[in-house]
Amino acid sequence: MLGRILLLFLALSLASPAFAAGQHGKTFKVVESEGSAVITAGDFVGAKEEAIADAKRRALENVLGTIIDSQSLVANGELVYDFIASKTKGYVIAQDILSEKKDLSRGVYNVRIKAVVSLNENLFDDLRSLSNCKSVIVQFDEDFLGKKSSSSIIKEKLISYLTEAGYNIIDLENVLQNDEGLSIFANGANGKGYLKKLRLKYLSDILIKGSSNTYFSSNNLGYAKSCRTDAHARVVDTRTSRIICEPMVTSVKGFGETEERAGRESVKKAADSLVAEFKKSQC
Repeated sequence: MLGRILLLFLALSLASPAFAAGQHGKTFKVVESEGSAVITAGDFVGAKEEAIADAKRRALENVLGTIIDSQSLVANGELVYDFIASKTKGYVIAQDILSEKKDLSRGVYNVRIKAVVSLNENLFDDLRSLSNCKSVIVQFDEDFLGKKSSSSIIKEKLISYLTEAGYNIIDLENVLQNDEGLSIFANGANGKGYLKKLRLKYLSDILIKGSSNTYFSSNNLGYAKSCRTDAHARVVDTRTSRIICEPMVTSVKGFGETEERAGRESVKKAADSLVAEFKKSQC
């Protein structure tokens, strides 16, 4: 029976070697894993069952390792281990024994299985329950006087505020900076699919995508320069794709003897103003 179930899911996975999409949007992954158990008092049947259970735990661990950020797994290492031990039956929905061997010299029963792991809608909620605080994915692009800014004044100010508010921050600046999925996350099926992927991979409830632009404004009194900064952030619930809030500030002025100094002053003021808008909107 299990073999027939496995063949069904293998057929579904022909379109994608790693994952297969089933009914109702469910996703499955087929993996091979090994398990072992000590043979106690000649109980080969019991040892075989324990070895299969061990292989199933390893199959689930293997899948989680491919879809969840490694830092998230390490940070919650012991809790994830307990999760794997207790949730195997719920997510390993079928397995087929590829090989089995009694290692009598070591008193160990070894098995190798091919398992079907279900990645259903409850997986994220179960995993998120492992964390004591909400995770926030933050990406903020800052343009400064016509160029990409080498510093991240507004992002750092925002991260500081969120950290003090009790959030675990995931900074994807280097990883996702050029990812087109983020630019369309609020619209269309692709955007929603990308949000779902981020939500599971980083165990994150919230995505903040922001940008700012600092530009020269004018000369003042013949010696002082002035610049302005516009900054905007979109806060999205990664579970529902709902936009929670969109804090923004515009034309925040800064003055200085040079255009560079005026721009820096403008950015610093914009950072303070944007955080103030976050507080007002209770994001």
